[in-house]
Amino acid sequence: MSVFMVNLRRREPPETHEKVVASEKYFGIHQVDGLKLALLATPEYFTSGLDSFIRLYETVLGAHKLRVRALVRAYPASTDFKEGIVVPLVIIESDERG
Repeated sequence: MSVFMVNLRRREPPETHEKVVASEKYFGIHQVDGLKLALLATPEYFTSGLDSFIRLYETVLGAHKLRVRALVRAYPASTDFKEGIVVPLVIIESDERG
């Protein structure tokens, strides 16, 4: 599980350079086999303090990965980046062996 960040940029006349008009950070799970999931979760879901990873991303924390096993509810939708939209029901940190 990692934090991902998306910036929406637009160029509006008479501007000559693109301007960031929206920015969003979110948790996602990307596996080596190509499975990509975007987690829809409220900060309250992460009572253990993991929601701090989103606030601290790009200021205090750099890229990171947490090994997890997750039970999720999948929805018939995907992001513009071909990630499945899921709501986490249970997330458990796992060790190297999974």
